[in-house]
Amino acid sequence: MNIRRALVSAAVAAAVTAPAALLSAAPAVAAAAPAAQVQGRPTVAQLEKAVADAQKAYDAAYAAERASYQRFRTDDFPGKPKYEAAAAAARTAEAAKAAADKALADAKAALAALPATATEAERTAAQKAVATAETAATTAAATKADADAKQKAAGEALTEERIAATREHGRLDAARDKAKADLDAAKKALADAKAGDKKDGSAGDKGTPSPVPSARPSKAADPEPTGVAPSPSRPATPKAASGSASGSASGNLAETGASSATGQIALAAGAAVVLGAGAVFAVRRRKAGSQV
Repeated sequence: MNIRRALVSAAVAAAVTAPAALLSAAPAVAAAAPAAQVQGRPTVAQLEKAVADAQKAYDAAYAAERASYQRFRTDDFPGKPKYEAAAAAARTAEAAKAAADKALADAKAALAALPATATEAERTAAQKAVATAETAATTAAATKADADAKQKAAGEALTEERIAATREHGRLDAARDKAKADLDAAKKALADAKAGDKKDGSAGDKGTPSPVPSARPSKAADPEPTGVAPSPSRPATPKAASGSASGSASGNLAETGASSATGQIALAAGAAVVLGAGAVFAVRRRKAGSQV
């Protein structure tokens, strides 16, 4: 009989103390996550630095994009003077060829116009003039062909420069837009942080500082952590509903101090109670059978 009473007492003690021990651990588990989230929250001073860095990045990106745009407006490319010089040489060569061709035509016309009474010396002189004009015309044609080739090469080089500059301008334009978006996001994060500090009455730059965020403006746009610890002015325990047999908690998880593990702990406690009750029932049944 003493052994049976000891088993019953042990089962009852386990059923009673296990739920209490499990439930006592719930507040510590629930408080761990908010504390870690508050620890990683950027301060107002850090967000202000992020805004300043984002402003500098935007100013640099804007200046680079404007300089690229101005380059297109003035057509200021290194290949342009070379092309203009090659074009001028080509025009000169073309004019020289035209003059040489005209001189050749005139020499041939003069030779053909010699009368039958012309002396041999006059005919020889006319033929020599034609030969000289032909040589000059051939040279002018070669010069013009070379000048035209150089002008074409200079024009192609200038076109390549303009294409490359167009691509670079597109990249600079996109970089300016991204820098502007990063600056706006950094300003919004700072404004939200200041608004939150005014709402809960805390100073964002007086708490435990978190690691300084990256100097890249885009990092300042990260949203603030959502798991903020409840204000000291809020009650840490739930209020029981009036007129109810069992106290029902009101408020959300952040207000009551509960966590996502509370349900599992409650199930484990319930299982422990069922096991204890089963042990008591089994001992009593065995006792009744022995008396019969």
